[in-house]
Amino acid sequence: MNWKRIFIIMLVISLLTIAIKLIEDLPWWIFILPCAITGGTIYIINWKIPHTLIGFITGFLLWPLLNIFFHFKYDGPLFDKLGFFYSFLGLITSGLLTGLLMALTINIGFLVAKNILSKN
Repeated sequence: MNWKRIFIIMLVISLLTIAIKLIEDLPWWIFILPCAITGGTIYIINWKIPHTLIGFITGFLLWPLLNIFFHFKYDGPLFDKLGFFYSFLGLITSGLLTGLLMALTINIGFLVAKNILSKN
């Protein structure tokens, strides 16, 4: 496995997701666009990396960290209303779901690029 390429992809997805999340007028699900584009780019560049696993790990780590960041940025009630334990469970659950969503989206972007480019 090429760890440098894996780190580069995780960093690109993370930075694009953070940049998109900082634009407040966009819906919450807009982060899937960089994932799909990254999946297509992985196919075009022909990198042999576990793109689905990279998407899951990135989503699992990034989403709870973004939730915590925005909680403290906006003085949100996340920990105040739910308590630490339930907030922790909510963050882990949202991380799992976002990891699955990012993994599927990267895989869809990869497969779409594969289908489009293989027909030419």
